[in-house]
Amino acid sequence: MADEGRELDPAALAQALGEDMGVIGDEILVDGNRTFDEIMRWRRNAPLLYDIFLEFGMQSPALSVRWLADEADEECTRLAFGTQATNGESGSQSQIVVAELTCVADSELASDPWRSWGVEGLRDSCGFGARPLHNEGNEAPLRLLTRMAHDSDVNRLVSCPSKPQLLAAKGSSGVVTLFDYKRSEEGKERMGVKLGSFQYSAEAVDGFALAWSPLSASWLATGGNDGSLSFWDTEAPGKSAKPLFDTVAHDGPLNDLSFSKHSPQLTTVGEDCGIAIWDVREALSKSQLLAAGAECLTVDWSPSDQHLLATGGKDAMVNIWDLRAFKLPMRTLPGHKGEVLQIQWCPAVGAKFAEISASNLLATCSQDGDAIIWNLAPRPCDVGDEGDEDDQAPEVCFIHSGHRQGMLDFDWTSMEDLLMCSVGEDCTLQVWKPSLSVLEEDEEPEAEETEAERAAKRSRVD
Repeated sequence: MADEGRELDPAALAQALGEDMGVIGDEILVDGNRTFDEIMRWRRNAPLLYDIFLEFGMQSPALSVRWLADEADEECTRLAFGTQATNGESGSQSQIVVAELTCVADSELASDPWRSWGVEGLRDSCGFGARPLHNEGNEAPLRLLTRMAHDSDVNRLVSCPSKPQLLAAKGSSGVVTLFDYKRSEEGKERMGVKLGSFQYSAEAVDGFALAWSPLSASWLATGGNDGSLSFWDTEAPGKSAKPLFDTVAHDGPLNDLSFSKHSPQLTTVGEDCGIAIWDVREALSKSQLLAAGAECLTVDWSPSDQHLLATGGKDAMVNIWDLRAFKLPMRTLPGHKGEVLQIQWCPAVGAKFAEISASNLLATCSQDGDAIIWNLAPRPCDVGDEGDEDDQAPEVCFIHSGHRQGMLDFDWTSMEDLLMCSVGEDCTLQVWKPSLSVLEEDEEPEAEETEAERAAKRSRVD
């Protein structure tokens, strides 16, 4: 698609972007959300907006991506993503892939900082702001550690908060499968072992809702497009075929769920426009129910305030809810132009970025291809502020427009960092870190980092 009917020629665009951009697939450029001019404008401005930007091409889209919490025996930050099977490709199978960053931040950018790398197992990659961890020439900034076959498209992937090597994958078949990516089967060199699986319905029911409890390492909740909500103990002897609790939570698909970080509760949202609060102590008794006014696709419970929820849905709006006054949203945030597919509060509780408290930071991604970071801190202009001429809320403090098609999922690190990862319909995995000076326009740029190498890996707590 191009402005004023101008045909977008992939070869011309690749040449215009420069050889350092690597090979860009025809399907991305022809079918993407971005016009030629938008892509060129973003590429020119990106080194001013980001400290780090890395893009890795894949053969098929990934629907879900997650950072894995650091462990003592790991030198580099790790992430995991789940893929779809490639249509029409013989032998193609959905997979769970675990990879690690092998780079540190490089603040010395050239006049044209874009570089390209080859990554074994992926398509060409490009980016800027990173250099090899061990200064080994043009070493790629990402290395694949293992691949684990999955029997259906991986709709959602989550890692156990207390044991990150344990991964739970929600497939399009409705089955939730547990993997340990650090174990290997006897006689096999490749890492990754299937530990067991759970399925609430005897029939295949698609769905995306999946979350691990932050309060109990063995509690896992999942929901499906039949409206079902089930609660499992992953440490049950023999991986019991029955859930601890189950119920029909919504009249229609249950799209997402989120656990409270403060009490044994969880919230669910569905296409019936409902937001429900469930008490795990009372065998999933429904304590609150609200008609949100629009079909909700995603929800997240604030890690810093037990009373706050954030939701996004098909109306492209982001809503902030106070459970103490649950009839109407306390805030509605316009900014996206497509369905809001994922929402997350900043998990770095207690941290500050450019004088912005992490508890006030929220991120969303949308079918429009953008991720938005919102600053919800009270500001004098909140009263009577109607936003700008594009109906963009004043809370918008950063927009990531690196994907050329819809953005399907994202995640940001749980440590005191703003490193993000995201996946999209353009068959790319992106790792990016916004510049702090861009996040807060009114702040002076921060002084040079005190650490010699601010890594493209999360800070560690010794």
